[in-house]
Amino acid sequence: MPVVFRPLEGKTSRRAARYDIVLIVAAIVDSIERKEAYRSLGIQLVEIYPLLPNDSPTLFSLLGIIGWIKKYAESFNVLVEGYGGEKLLREAYRIVKGSWSWNSIIRVANELQSPLHLRSLVHIAKLAEAGIDLREEVEKHLEAAFTGGDAYRSSLLEHSIDIVLQLSIGDECIREVYEYIGSRRNEPRRSLCRAIVEVARKLDYMKAGAVKTIAVDTGSESKAKVYLGCRLLLRDDECWPEARSVEKPLEELLKGLGYGLAGLELVDPEEAACIAYGVAYGYECDA
Repeated sequence: MPVVFRPLEGKTSRRAARYDIVLIVAAIVDSIERKEAYRSLGIQLVEIYPLLPNDSPTLFSLLGIIGWIKKYAESFNVLVEGYGGEKLLREAYRIVKGSWSWNSIIRVANELQSPLHLRSLVHIAKLAEAGIDLREEVEKHLEAAFTGGDAYRSSLLEHSIDIVLQLSIGDECIREVYEYIGSRRNEPRRSLCRAIVEVARKLDYMKAGAVKTIAVDTGSESKAKVYLGCRLLLRDDECWPEARSVEKPLEELLKGLGYGLAGLELVDPEEAACIAYGVAYGYECDA
């Protein structure tokens, strides 16, 4: 059965006549009234996926919600509507179904609500490119769709993918890291992949998720400037405990790849995501 992704607009009565299942991608406070309206019109399964522009779901949640959509689309007409967040789910769904390319991601990048959503989409695409069976993985993570799943392990995985992508390390590390963190299998075989996981651990060593994103600018031939996207920017102590913890293993990782560490800077998570992925995928970041 078809899945339709639409902006959240118009009367619920028209849409209720066409769809069996509705997923509203928006803040809960903005969605309750619409959810109740759909239910009053006879749609029994209406869920809210609270995705905001200034945040992104855990990778496990994103896999799970795509699994949820895919599951119901096998038997029902499914509507996914939102204020822009539905576009991330639309493109992630296409990747899981296998109908995507890197050029298609570049084409839709500026339709996404924020660089954090672009980051999430690139992560899903990179898992697919590395040969991870996403059709199987979305089913494994169904329970994480609305709960976020294991936020700490998801954070480790997301940081690891960021590092692999930005330092052009290759697909083998993506597979080893995903099997270790995402599927709880053996520790990565390659020392380089283990070093990446160690850096990711240090970025969240307090298990608080304070560092949301990491960007590595290798514009200089021998130096790399690192930006930590901090959720706690402008609060007491910000993300400096994580920055101090990660500095040594990060220096060692960069040294092994021929770079020196030019410094660490704390920035907003969206800014770090834009530094990491904006230019590469044609996303127009705010000045």
